[in-house]
Order: sequence, then structure tokens, then C-alpha cells
Amino acid sequence: MALIVAAIATAFIDAIPVEVTIGLCALGVIAGLVGVPLYIAHLLAGWRSPQSSKAATGSVADAAPVDTGTAEPAASAVVEPDSAQARPEPEPEPEPESEPEPEPDVEAEAEPEPQAEPEPAAIEGEGDETREASAEPPPARCSCHGLPVSG
Repeated sequence: MALIVAAIATAFIDAIPVEVTIGLCALGVIAGLVGVPLYIAHLLAGWRSPQSSKAATGSVADAAPVDTGTAEPAASAVVEPDSAQARPEPEPEPEPESEPEPEPDVEAEAEPEPQAEPEPAAIEGEGDETREASAEPPPARCSCHGLPVSG
């Protein structure tokens, strides 16, 4: 950006050749084309792994000298780890998703009801086999989807 501003400023000075102005402008454009993707990659890398930013704040806190006579540096040193610890708090958000899980279990309990209807017909014919099948607990269900788990 500064190179483009310098190129525009030099365009109004007659003593500077036009080639220099064009060169500065081209360098500014190239720097922008390279710098913007690098900056975006840097932001995305920090967003994906907050641990790297924690390490950076920890190394800065360790490298900075702390005066024991003043309370302000000690307070700032205490605040930095708190802010670094505050970032992982949003990670436990998937836990509220586990609350709707009992609803699929209720639906799973509703599924054995159609199996209860064939029992009277089975009692007329082969009652012992159906009683054994109904006495067995329902198959294990997936905690995420409520589907039967095989094996």
C-alpha cells in the first residue's frame, strides 16, 4: 500500500522518470498479491490452532521482565493466561447437542410397540419363541443417531 502511495506521489514530481513511478506501482501490486494471501493464511492458522497463539503469549510473558515493586505488570501477566484460557471455553459447545439425544431414545422406545402387536398372534401359535424374543433387551443404540448398533 505504501509503495502504491509513493508511486502516486512520485507521479506528480517531474524530476522522477515515469518508469520509476510504474515500477513502484508494480511492486506495490505484487506486494499486495503476495501479502494478502499470506495474511489470510496467517489469520486462518491462528483461528484453527489457538494453541499456537497461547504459546506466543506465553513466550512473550516469559521474555518480558517483571518488576516486583509494581503491581501493574503482575496484573497484566495474570490477565494474559486468563484470556488464553478463555479461548478454549467455546470448545465444550458440542455438549448441548447431547441433550437432544434422549429424544431419539424416546423414538427408539416407540419402535418396539409394533413388535408388541404380533405377540397376540404369536401366542396363538408359537408363544414360547416370541416370549423369549420379547424378554431380551432391545438392541444397543447409537448415542448420536439412536440407530441400532451391530456388534
